[in-house]
Amino acid sequence: FWAVTIGTSMAEAVPPAIVGETVNLLARGAPDIGANGLMRFYLLHVLFLPLILFLFFFVHYYKVVHFGISLPAQEEEVGQDTANKVPADRRVYFLPDVMIDEASLLIAFTTFMIVVSALFFTAPLESIANPQVTPLHTVAPWYFYWLQGMLKIADKMIAGVILPGVLLVLLMAIPYLDPNPSRRGKDRRVAIISGIVAGAVMIVLSYMGTPQYAAQAAPAVEVIQELMPEEGAGLVREIGYDELLVGVFDSRDDLDAMYPEEEYHGLNEILVEFQHNIKHWDELDPDFNEAYGILTIKQDQGTLRRLDWKIYWLNAAGEENTLERSFWVHKDSLYWEQYGLKDFRFLSPTEEEE
Repeated sequence: FWAVTIGTSMAEAVPPAIVGETVNLLARGAPDIGANGLMRFYLLHVLFLPLILFLFFFVHYYKVVHFGISLPAQEEEVGQDTANKVPADRRVYFLPDVMIDEASLLIAFTTFMIVVSALFFTAPLESIANPQVTPLHTVAPWYFYWLQGMLKIADKMIAGVILPGVLLVLLMAIPYLDPNPSRRGKDRRVAIISGIVAGAVMIVLSYMGTPQYAAQAAPAVEVIQELMPEEGAGLVREIGYDELLVGVFDSRDDLDAMYPEEEYHGLNEILVEFQHNIKHWDELDPDFNEAYGILTIKQDQGTLRRLDWKIYWLNAAGEENTLERSFWVHKDSLYWEQYGLKDFRFLSPTEEEE
């Protein structure tokens, strides 16, 4: 939902305004993203884009069949096209040899990924998107981090329309712009160095697209967000209901000694991380001083526990501030099974069965 919202808002930046607004409306299917808009992008990914990919594969393999494949660079003279000069005893024909080999590998790899994903991993739905409330630290898929990084440092017209368009055109034009006839690495230092620099720039921009760069909330908010994020599970939910013992826990206490890991594994991990986060921001932010936190876990109902987080700190002027947040965790919510490896303990016989 949020990826589509950001993507269509970039399309809206296309000049003139009437064009951008029209493109945005056509993409969303309505002034705001709804079920119809999401369906459009779903169909775009499962139908249209695969058809485009199939077209590119068709062109590639047509050229392979028609022109052949060149010898390795070290076995041909610079500038020589050996595609149609491969000795007959070394030729491998597309039909049926190459096609069967590649189709077999593709089927085997796809089967392996499906089996592993179905047996060991899960992909649960997140919270229902609320257009009126943007969750903290909403990020694009990892392969779009670089684009999100550019949006942080430039106008969406420049970073979302012009630069990606220029980069796409340059990428497609590289084979036609490179005059070097040699395919050997030692003769293509400029191209190789340019590729390395471009890769480094993409890595830097991708880092800039993460929540850790220029998108930090107030330190007290970040402390709680790290443990119980607005989107996703987070450490507390992943550890689970049974580990959340009822009580009051003060970050100023020696919680690691009071609740040793050997006896309180999950609770120990939460409390130590709680202390670490507060200390980290206390050292990092001059407006977050002498900070401490109190976690209160209550049994609200028979199978429902309430977690009250309270953060206290002094700002740069010495004034005391407080942040309070409350969350609930249900025994049957199964966050700890949804986010991560599946639990196969049910396959093992219990003591009673033995």
